[in-house]
Amino acid sequence: MNVSIFYDTPKYVNQFRMFIESKKELFHSFTYEYIPLEKEIPTKDSISIFLLNCQRANSSHLTNTIQRLKQLGAHDKSMIFVINDIEKISNEEVAIVYKDLEKKLSRLIEDPKILLVSLTGYEVLQRYKSEGVVSTFLFSNHKDGAVKTFQQILHERNIQLLIEYSGVQKLEEAIKKLLKKEFLAIKRDPSKKYIFAYRLDPLFLRELQKDISLFIQVIDTEDDLEFLREEEEAIVVTSRYFYEITEDNLNSYRNMILLVDGSNQIQLFEMEKTIGKWKRKFPDTLFIPVNSYPLSKLDNIVTEELIKDKDIVIVDDNGFPLPKTTIKNWKNVLFKSSGIDVVKNVLQQRREEIFV
Repeated sequence: MNVSIFYDTPKYVNQFRMFIESKKELFHSFTYEYIPLEKEIPTKDSISIFLLNCQRANSSHLTNTIQRLKQLGAHDKSMIFVINDIEKISNEEVAIVYKDLEKKLSRLIEDPKILLVSLTGYEVLQRYKSEGVVSTFLFSNHKDGAVKTFQQILHERNIQLLIEYSGVQKLEEAIKKLLKKEFLAIKRDPSKKYIFAYRLDPLFLRELQKDISLFIQVIDTEDDLEFLREEEEAIVVTSRYFYEITEDNLNSYRNMILLVDGSNQIQLFEMEKTIGKWKRKFPDTLFIPVNSYPLSKLDNIVTEELIKDKDIVIVDDNGFPLPKTTIKNWKNVLFKSSGIDVVKNVLQQRREEIFV
C-alpha cells in the first residue's frame, strides 16, 4: 500500500522517517512518498497523512490538497491529520488550534481524525535511547500544565510522561488501523458509487465483476464491515456468514443486501420458511434467494451430465419444474437459475435509488 505524507515544514520529513524506522516491524512493508502541501498531488491509490505545523495548521494549501484528493476520489476516512510541534505553544493555544482545524476540516470531510503530536519530543527520547544524549527539551504536561524538562523526567524516572506527551502511541495506533483497511486507499471515480462485497461467494463475485456497470469493492473482515456501518453504499454478504452479523446490529446497517445461498434449487425450497422469518425479523434488510451450484457448472457444460444431475432443478417463472430434456440453451438457463441476474438488477436499482 502507498502512504502519502503531506507536510508544511521540511524538518517533519526526517522526523517522520525516524518514527517509521523506530516502528519498522509494523510499517516497513509500505511505500512512503513525502509531498510538500503546495505541490501537485499524486493520483495513485494511497492513504494520506498530513503533518501540520501547530503555528500554521489551518492553511489554504491544506484546504486545496484535501479538495483535490476528494476530486480524485479519496475516501474521507483515508486521511489522518497530525498537529505537530505542540511543545512550541501553550496548552491553551494547542486547544484553540485543534478546535479551529476541526471546524475547518469538518466542512470538507466527515468526522476528521486529528492527532496532537510532538515528534521532536519523540526524537529526544530516541536519541537518548540510542546515543545517551540528554536534551534540554521543555514541554508542558497536559494534565496539570506544569513545565517539565527532559532532565527532570529522567531524574524522576518518569519517561512515560514524555511518551504520552509526544502522542506517538496514538499516532501509531491510528496508522495501524488505517493500513489494515486497504480498501480505503483506493481512489474511486467520484461520479460513481461502489458496492461493497463482504465475503461474497467467489462464483457470485466473479459474475458480478464481469458487469462493467457495477463497481464491486471487496472487503474481507467483520471489522471492515463494522467500519462501513454508516456508509451509504450497498453491502453484500452471503448467508453462510449470516451469523457473523449479530441479530442486534443487522438492522443498523444501511442498505444491507443478504444473498441467501441454497446452493441448489431443492435446498432453497426448503429454506423458504427461514427466509420468510428473516424478512419479518429484519425488515430493513433485503434478502435475495440464490443458487451457487448452477454457476459452478457454467465453465464446463455437459448436457448429459446436467440432465442426470439431481441437484440441478430448473423451474419456470411460476416455480414449476421443467423437463431438462427440453432445454436448448443451458448457459442462459443455468445463469438464470442461479439468481445472479436478479442480484444484478437489484444492485442497479438500489444504486439508482440511493445515489441518483
